[in-house]
Amino acid sequence: MKIHLLQVIISLSIFSKIGHTQYDTIQYLPPIYVADAIKTSGSNVRDHYLVLSTLESTSFTVSLKDGTGALFTGYTLQTGTQVSPGTVNLSRTSPIKLKFSGSGVNVQNIVSRSSLNIVITTEGLIFEASKPFFANIRHISGSQAGSLITKGNSGLGTDFFTGYQFMNPSSSSVNNQESHFFSVMATEDNTSITFTNFKPGTTFYGRGIDASTTPVKATDTTITLNKGESFVQAQEKHLMPSYSKTNDYNGIRILSDKKIAVNTGSLMAVQDGNGRDIGMDQIAPTRLAGTKYGIIRGNGNDSR
Repeated sequence: MKIHLLQVIISLSIFSKIGHTQYDTIQYLPPIYVADAIKTSGSNVRDHYLVLSTLESTSFTVSLKDGTGALFTGYTLQTGTQVSPGTVNLSRTSPIKLKFSGSGVNVQNIVSRSSLNIVITTEGLIFEASKPFFANIRHISGSQAGSLITKGNSGLGTDFFTGYQFMNPSSSSVNNQESHFFSVMATEDNTSITFTNFKPGTTFYGRGIDASTTPVKATDTTITLNKGESFVQAQEKHLMPSYSKTNDYNGIRILSDKKIAVNTGSLMAVQDGNGRDIGMDQIAPTRLAGTKYGIIRGNGNDSR
């Protein structure tokens, strides 16, 4: 994979204050969004993997469940052992790697346009054990790849700001492949979640467009989710009212009255010519955002 441009911002204060960020006994994984134009593309989105690891020397079991609490069994175990489908054995010397069944968006946790703006009951995933572990979701295809690490309890909160990869604010042959998304997952019943702080000119597919506003923009929205349920909003570049607004999606605020997990990012973005790549993360709540950051520069255009 050639990374055209990727800037990863890591909050140094999180790691200095909480040494076990990402390393926990429970991990939540809201769904990942893929644009319709590439949802079955072998070169842009194809295979999906989950990797579990731990520092514990003694083996323990990890349960893999969907949002309803049912065991997740839609995978092939490639590394490690399991008690039975949906329950795996994990230790420091025996990590787990599993490949999701299917490809493209015909895979658990990977959604496209038909799953936007509705309550999703099964696509989110929850991993739980008696001892702490890491969980890493990986997306690999012929030309692209992406990686997301869940944050455990440290990633749960009630106040978040979304972030996305840079998207070239101009037309190209891959406009219908580029998208920004965010997804949320509730950890308790009757969780009220509000999406707000939209900049003028930012819209989302099928939802929240205020036609009386010039330019159009997404409007504040409040939803209610029960434990394990998820909700996804996204917009594809070719459907944006103005390409000059492609980078105004940063800073959308997500507020809730109970703790939630949030994924946000772009599949694809970072366009140089027709180049693009995957960039996403499970973000930390504002209480852990900190004030000092490290910026990791990718192999991209110097003007970014």
